[in-house]
Amino acid sequence: MDRTQEGVSGGAQRCKEYIESSGIVAEQLSFTHVVRTAADSAAALGIPLQNIVKTVVLWANGTIICCILRGADKVDLEKIRKLVGSGNVRIATKEEVLNATGYEVGGVPSIGHGCKTFVDEKVMTLDVVYVGGGSTTTLLKITPAAIVKDTAALVTTLAQ
Repeated sequence: MDRTQEGVSGGAQRCKEYIESSGIVAEQLSFTHVVRTAADSAAALGIPLQNIVKTVVLWANGTIICCILRGADKVDLEKIRKLVGSGNVRIATKEEVLNATGYEVGGVPSIGHGCKTFVDEKVMTLDVVYVGGGSTTTLLKITPAAIVKDTAALVTTLAQ
């Protein structure tokens, strides 16, 4: 088994164990195919893209931060710069995402990663969302309130 496959299976298991040990109410869903993008996830579930939530991992002055947005929305880097007080904000590389969160791009859950987190206010209008589940073949069904509680996230405007 190569490192990618180890990461896929290991990430999903770590996410499942985190949910169980922390008492978070969430359901991990597994797929036989990749659900790396929000569009992939919406198609697999047969639901609107707005009910898919993505975790965008950013690098800001040497710190990794996670931004939680609806699947079709794009993060506004200028808004993030103002929030963190830094002009140096960019999308994290695949390696930075894996090193900081322990999860690969396309599988980063919105909980349990230990990074400073911001949640877009539009996410909070949804009752239930589907987020990365620890691998590119798993998703979590969870409430936005559970995400905010677990990550101590700041709810604000993040989308363009």
